[in-house]
Amino acid sequence: MLVSGGAFGSTQSTDICISQDGGGGSTEIIHEAGFESGWDGWNDGGADVARRRDSTRAYDGEFSIRIRDNSGDASAMTLSGLDLSGYASVEFNFFFYAFSMENNEDFFLQYNSGSGWVTVNSWARGTDFNNNGFYEITETVNADLTSNAAFRLMCDASGNKDHIYIDEVTITGSTATSSVSSIALISESIEMEVQAMDYEVEFGLYPNPASNFFTINLTEDQGALTIYRLNGQAIRTMDITAGEKVDVADLPTGLYIISVVTDGEVYTERFIKK
Repeated sequence: MLVSGGAFGSTQSTDICISQDGGGGSTEIIHEAGFESGWDGWNDGGADVARRRDSTRAYDGEFSIRIRDNSGDASAMTLSGLDLSGYASVEFNFFFYAFSMENNEDFFLQYNSGSGWVTVNSWARGTDFNNNGFYEITETVNADLTSNAAFRLMCDASGNKDHIYIDEVTITGSTATSSVSSIALISESIEMEVQAMDYEVEFGLYPNPASNFFTINLTEDQGALTIYRLNGQAIRTMDITAGEKVDVADLPTGLYIISVVTDGEVYTERFIKK
């Protein structure tokens, strides 16, 4: 099986080899997933996979898919039933954000043509990425493209606090053979030891952006709110109740992180002060 791979230009060696770039051909988008309105065709592998609402860890919008721990299928998100038989190569592109991953802990992309899972590439913390930043990855599969193919992204860490957030997945088919393997740091963000928010939990603030105040939307009756600058400095802490208006008229214009602790959970939201 021919699969492009290898962090920063190196190659994986298990049943994989690299083909040279081809020219010409046409391309079309086979699949897109932003996860804003649901799973977009992806399957939840188990307890260590969840759709999360946290705009600080979604590359675009508010939602992403969190994979964690090292529980095999239960730590994987899977897209199956893809008809790739009409293409010479398929490009898999996505963005990710790592949180609390320990050094050398990794995650990987796998492809299944119907004959079993083969690793396209893997990425390790400290070698290929660091925590608290957005990265873009592009990989290419250029053989064994069948009419019932599947991809999956699987976390291979060591515990429930080791998180990878997947967002903005695009799969593109080409009638020309190609070989692309890349990873790029998009942006770094504030390092805060906070828990991402479950989709089922209603939390938000509005209006956003705001000039004078915003209102907190909570399912719990009360909580504790902290406003952070982007450098991690806490500039205000207060107790709040559901529906309470928070006065921000004195804040300088800019981007802030709002952290709310309620019922033992910590949730975050980006806030723009006009």
